[in-house]
Amino acid sequence: VLDDAGNSRLLVFDRVLGQVLAQVGTAGTEPGEFDLPFRLAHHPSKRRVFVTDLGNARIQELGYGSDSLALTVKRVFSTDSDMFHPNGIAVHDGQRGLDIFVADEFYHEDPTDTRSRIVRFDGTGTQQASFRTVRDDGDDIGLYWPQGLDTDPDGNLLVANTGYGQQALEAGRPAYYATVLRCDRDGRAVPFASTGSAVLDDEFAIPRGVSYLPAEERIVVPDIGGGYLYAYSLEGDRRGEVPSVIAPDIE
Repeated sequence: VLDDAGNSRLLVFDRVLGQVLAQVGTAGTEPGEFDLPFRLAHHPSKRRVFVTDLGNARIQELGYGSDSLALTVKRVFSTDSDMFHPNGIAVHDGQRGLDIFVADEFYHEDPTDTRSRIVRFDGTGTQQASFRTVRDDGDDIGLYWPQGLDTDPDGNLLVANTGYGQQALEAGRPAYYATVLRCDRDGRAVPFASTGSAVLDDEFAIPRGVSYLPAEERIVVPDIGGGYLYAYSLEGDRRGEVPSVIAPDIE
């Protein structure tokens, strides 16, 4: 299943992405309708898919059968904020039940505090908690414009902290500086062995996403500003990079 945001629909492809098998949804505000469906996350064990419905400020949980391409709405949920803008979602099923993490990218508590937040829902779509900072033994890291999310095998959250570079200017770093972070379900830092901190790397320009690939045991980060797809081990060691376009010189 892929999202076709500009046409307010989802597309169901075959396994090799060679043929469209079905189109789901139209523009609108009713359950099953969309306004900029943007990010997807599959349920770890059930035939369910979660869709961030950006323009409608909500998440839609859709179900599908083993012998049918039809998607049915199981649940629609949102947050306590009228400005909810879910540009990132990850799902983990652990000992405490299902956790649904959503990057609320433009949430601000007041005009002087430009941090965004991560919101955690349970399996019923009920908001459980939110955090705007990854707590790292006093060296806390604010969340600014978080976007792509995923979880590692232990249920820790991986966050593409895309807008952090704009906040790093005061520290003397260039504006393109951004981070990818790892934390637990409550926002506490989970350090990478190679860096000794929750920060995976400090060379990203615009990391719009982050994914964990179980088959390869790799964390991959698409950096659209630098023009590379980076790969890392779970310990945080770089395991390769693939240029997706001609990368610009960054000084």
